[in-house]
Amino acid sequence: MSDLKSMQYVIDTLTQEGYIENAEAVILPEQRADTWYIRGLLGCGGWIASVFFFLMGGFFIAIFFDSFDESVFGLSAIVMGIGMLTFSLMASKSADKNVFVEQVMLAIHIAGQLLLYIGIGFLAVDNTTYDNGDAVATIIAIVVILTNSLMIFFYNNNLFHFLATLAIIAAANGLIYLWNVPAGLSFLIILLTIGNLIIWGNMLSVRTQINRYALLQNMGYGLTIGLGFTIIYQIVNGYNEFEAASGNLHTPIITSLMLLVLVIYLEIRLFDEYTVHRNSKTALTLLAFTVIITLPTLITPGILAGIFVLLLGFRKRNRILIALSMAFLAGFVSEFYYSLEFTLLVKSFILIGTGVLFLIGRVLLQRVIPTPPQEASV
Repeated sequence: MSDLKSMQYVIDTLTQEGYIENAEAVILPEQRADTWYIRGLLGCGGWIASVFFFLMGGFFIAIFFDSFDESVFGLSAIVMGIGMLTFSLMASKSADKNVFVEQVMLAIHIAGQLLLYIGIGFLAVDNTTYDNGDAVATIIAIVVILTNSLMIFFYNNNLFHFLATLAIIAAANGLIYLWNVPAGLSFLIILLTIGNLIIWGNMLSVRTQINRYALLQNMGYGLTIGLGFTIIYQIVNGYNEFEAASGNLHTPIITSLMLLVLVIYLEIRLFDEYTVHRNSKTALTLLAFTVIITLPTLITPGILAGIFVLLLGFRKRNRILIALSMAFLAGFVSEFYYSLEFTLLVKSFILIGTGVLFLIGRVLLQRVIPTPPQEASV
């Protein structure tokens, strides 16, 4: 039986059991009439055409509204933005479209959102009640979160699902900065981690995972990348500013402690899935190593986040998640090394000691964890 027939058999079986609502919407790889590079060229062509169109349109709009006040321009921008959003939303429901049209519609949709935010900003600035930069930014950030939270379920475009997830996370980071709530970053990081666990940990129903597969995949990658950038923001930018204004509140340590709980929870789930007893020597050794790694790196929660994403990638057999986790670990371990307030000689000894510790840990794990028997070759 060929791969195509095998996949079709699986789809037919899942449809009969009620897990797939619309089998015709499931596209097999061999059914695509064009190759990946053709689709890539068509997508780039759509964006290039859209950029030239919007540059010319923006030029004429700027000239036309030059003599009007800010409230008129803001209201006009909101109307045009809503119109473009409505048009792109209706076009995304059409089944007769190609990659070029999809990317043009995506560009129109993004331009519509930008016009909506610009219009709201001009109206807020023109209103004497909200004549404050932080207040205007707060309003726009809230609108970004609400708009993309709604559109992500109605606008049918895989790239948009990914971008909308990142936009929501970026707007949430902006609100935390504007409201000066340092503990909010820790709360946001934990929410993003739980979101990754729900999507990549198969905590949703089978029906939802099948019918919303593309949406969940793109949202999952957005949550993972957003998690990394939020931790970077907490450590590099936000934490230093918050520390002086909030009584020396060590938010990265709070984040690390909460991440440790989630990592241990995920490890226990993996023990259960791989039939490893929770009180076995293997399970207790792995949990102990997790705690040992965490204690000296509490000020760098990205290391635990990298371990968390690595476990999810291992569970899903997802190479992209594993690559992202490696990038997390490499980046945050380097940041932890450079943040140490020691001389280069002491840092060198720390690196050597860390390497020796990991080598010893590997030897101990090989002795504790039983090696599965290999099948005899014929």
